Amino acid sequence: HFDRSITFLRSIPAIIADDHDVVTAINSFDYQVFKRITPDDTREFINDHNSLKRLNEHLSHHQKELDVNVIAVLAPNGVCLASSNSDTAESFVGFNYADRE
Repeated sequence: HFDRSITFLRSIPAIIADDHDVVTAINSFDYQVFKRITPDDTREFINDHNSLKRLNEHLSHHQKELDVNVIAVLAPNGVCLASSNSDTAESFVGFNYADRE
């Protein structure tokens, strides 16, 4: 049972990465903006991006459907662009996780 659970959890990134709504939202975002704004402004900027707002809701739906704690989408530089916990005080959105594996 444990092995099956681990296999399931490891498959989630591939499932999310192939999701049409995820791909559309990510492709609509200009990552170069991170070179022009401060880390303190990053969270506000991301939260104001309409397609990423919709992506947060989409991830929240998948999180409940898959019965996992959190689903997040990171930019290539490690900044969290969207997460299923975006509407909570513990939101990952706007934080940089580049130092994580």
